Amino acid sequence: MSSVTTAHAPFRPIKLPRGAIVAIVALCAATGSVIFRMYTALPFPTFVGACQRLRASGLAVTTRDWFCRATPLSARAAYSLALLLIAVGLVVPCAILASTGRRWSSLAPLAVAPFVKPPVFFASWWDAGSHGNGWLLMAMNGAVLAAPVVAIWLVARRRRSHERLDLAAGLIAGVACSLASFGIAWWANRVVAEHWASLGGGTDIQYLIPSAIAMALFAAMLGTDRRWWPWSLIPVAVLLSFGPSAALVWSPEHLTDWSFFGGVAPLVALGLVWSVWRLLVVRLSSRVHRDPTGAADGSPEGSTVTAPRTGRLRFELNAAAAALLLISIVMFKADPLPVQEGTSLPTYLGERIQAQDVRTKLDLRQAMAASDAYAVRNGSYRGFDAAAGLRMDPTLAWSDGHVASTRSGTVPALTMSIERASGDTARIAARSDGGAVFCMQRTGDGSLRYGRAAGEGDPSLFERAIARCGSTPWSASAVRMPDTARMCDGVDRSGGYLICRMVQVLITDTMRRTKPA
Repeated sequence: MSSVTTAHAPFRPIKLPRGAIVAIVALCAATGSVIFRMYTALPFPTFVGACQRLRASGLAVTTRDWFCRATPLSARAAYSLALLLIAVGLVVPCAILASTGRRWSSLAPLAVAPFVKPPVFFASWWDAGSHGNGWLLMAMNGAVLAAPVVAIWLVARRRRSHERLDLAAGLIAGVACSLASFGIAWWANRVVAEHWASLGGGTDIQYLIPSAIAMALFAAMLGTDRRWWPWSLIPVAVLLSFGPSAALVWSPEHLTDWSFFGGVAPLVALGLVWSVWRLLVVRLSSRVHRDPTGAADGSPEGSTVTAPRTGRLRFELNAAAAALLLISIVMFKADPLPVQEGTSLPTYLGERIQAQDVRTKLDLRQAMAASDAYAVRNGSYRGFDAAAGLRMDPTLAWSDGHVASTRSGTVPALTMSIERASGDTARIAARSDGGAVFCMQRTGDGSLRYGRAAGEGDPSLFERAIARCGSTPWSASAVRMPDTARMCDGVDRSGGYLICRMVQVLITDTMRRTKPA
């Protein structure tokens, strides 16, 4: 048999006139060109800030400091194309809804556009901070995104549905879908956290909230329309996940970022959940109004569909969408970014902590010199307190020991806490920005010794450091630093050169600072 009788709407692809197709393409191309030439921010503004910090630190700018040079044209083009893909991801679900005959309701997914700002992009076309009138810019961009959808209205047959949905049933079905959505959000957060486990785990997926809302609106209105469901959910999820956009961004660091593809599967699951919302409402309300011919959703009963052709087309589309979903999952699992960042970050952060500890010990040595000067002037260390320390050396921050010993958590880093000042003994403790606490003391025999205590979140650090205050003789090796000026020599771009230079800046600034920030 070449055809079968069905009560559903026939599968009729929209046949657009050639002139309408040309007009839509020209409109999208023109508006896309205007919006990205006029309103997109320059890519990589963080790199510009990095160059400014490098110059402010007094370090020499070399030819290897690519972030101090102008952004290449290829990077600008990739950045604009990536932003264009985000715009396409917002427009495509609206265009699909418009092709089903909807009018104003088809624009619902665009409501989230002003809030879309994935972390890989430092600005979006909705960022009006430096472009004058923000409301005018928002209106212009809204018109640009809505224009292709409105163009489809002109050629698509308008939908006339006589179906009435019960409000109470709609709310109950909405609550059920929302509960399932919370489960999907928990799953997505866990998946992404496991992905970044090599760098400590955990990450913020709030950037996906606008995409999730757009997907839920699209799926709820589309329902299980067999012309578009479920295959259309997957390409929309891929675009709304920002995976292709992030992968396109041409990074001067030569890093590859496929981590955003981790949002594809959760968005597809969210779409599947919300696509059954209408079915749940109908089942709960048990009231499906039919037209006089007896067909549901305004479709004439007895309409025929060419089964082999439509069935084969739907099978091919669903198979292609499933392949696209599988590719997205594979790209997420094969994302090299955690490895690229994880190989360099711990090494450089260790050198920064070492510099912070050395800075603290140098401050303690300076504070001890101030206490020695006080003892020479007054015959002993007795009476040496925070006020006396401030008079002797105002370049340091001082506090009295009894405050530090009872409320050590409130003492800022690089604050010289006078723990003891007796006749022939002076003892001073201080906390490093790296978290460790150091104690230095001068005793009656004239020896200078120090001790150290470390432990994240340990409230007894000061007490432990004071107990170990005389454990190690002071020597020049205690404040020996690696060659900071050469620490980035030979580091490749993809091996963390930018991170290395910024740690170099932080070390330089740390060694210059003698007081709490």
